[in-house]
Amino acid sequence: MASRLTLVPAEQRITASMAVVWANMDAVHPLRLREAIEEQRRRDDLPYAGKAMVGSARGIVAEYFRRKHTLWEQASKVMARTLIIHGRHDRLVRPAMARKAYRTFRQVRLVLLPTAGHVAMMEMPQVVAAEARRLIGETRLGNAPLPS
Repeated sequence: MASRLTLVPAEQRITASMAVVWANMDAVHPLRLREAIEEQRRRDDLPYAGKAMVGSARGIVAEYFRRKHTLWEQASKVMARTLIIHGRHDRLVRPAMARKAYRTFRQVRLVLLPTAGHVAMMEMPQVVAAEARRLIGETRLGNAPLPS
């Protein structure tokens, strides 16, 4: 499968991938798109590219189906404040997962972004950065204040 994927032009694979993770493909800057295509071509030429892709996919699937000490069980034990940022147009992680995470973590703030997809940090970097700064500010515990 990995070797067959390289038969599909890098432009087509990158465009299809970005269309899945971005809520609005038109928001992808043309320079960023060109860089991603060039990077995909570079990776395609690596002798271990196929093995790396298959290994990554197997690892993700294996972790998903792990029964003992699932990620949800581990998440329920996290005592630190937790920030979940979820795009309402996420096509990879269903909104139900954001709700489940909200119920699972002990100290959590859920931020739903109505116009973002799976890559909110790229689609709305200012909003994501502001939320991250807010979380950091809430958890400094007496350390020096952060510069604004």
